[in-house]
Amino acid sequence: MTSAHLVGIQKPGLPRHLPQQELAHVHDGLEITSASIRGADLSGQQAFRIALEQVSLRHVGLHRSRIAGIRMLDVRLETCDLSGAAWDDARLRRVELVGCRLVGMQMPGAELSDVVITDSNLTEAYLATGRFRHVVFENCDLTHVTFEESDLAGVCFRRCNLTGADLRGASLQGTDLRSSDLSGVQLEGRELKGAIIESGQAAQVVSLLGVRVMGEEESSTGRDLVSPGGA
Repeated sequence: MTSAHLVGIQKPGLPRHLPQQELAHVHDGLEITSASIRGADLSGQQAFRIALEQVSLRHVGLHRSRIAGIRMLDVRLETCDLSGAAWDDARLRRVELVGCRLVGMQMPGAELSDVVITDSNLTEAYLATGRFRHVVFENCDLTHVTFEESDLAGVCFRRCNLTGADLRGASLQGTDLRSSDLSGVQLEGRELKGAIIESGQAAQVVSLLGVRVMGEEESSTGRDLVSPGGA
């Protein structure tokens, strides 16, 4: 059973057969409906208010693209390069990203609903102040990703690397962090209220709060206690 089924996520409503469409440039107000786009290189291009509905993107280069107000509905992105892209005011609904590169992507204030991101690299992506509803990250590298002040309630992180991720001020009510690496995650403690972790992560989480876990026979200096009378 997939993660999408586990959390009741709606998959993109894509027709079995989509007509191929060539795309060399994006422009303000661009709307694409019911199309399959393969191998397009849109790197570094800029546009305002783009809408994609029932679209399949494969091997599409959006590296360092600048798109404000992008809207995606029933879209699948496979092995696409979005690294260094800046997408302000993004709205994604029923979207899948598979094997994509999103290193350093800037997407503040985004709204994601029924979105599944798998086998993708989001290292150092900036996803602060976003709203995530019915979202799954699976087998993703989220090293040093910024989720600061984002609403991650109910989000599922499955087998992800969250090393050094910034979760300060984020809402984690019902957020499933089991099976993910939480090493060096940045938080203030209150964010963990309502989060779901597994027993093996307990010590890791405690250490994030600055608490040292020691055995009864250990001293605060890490040396054996010596009795006043000598050895």
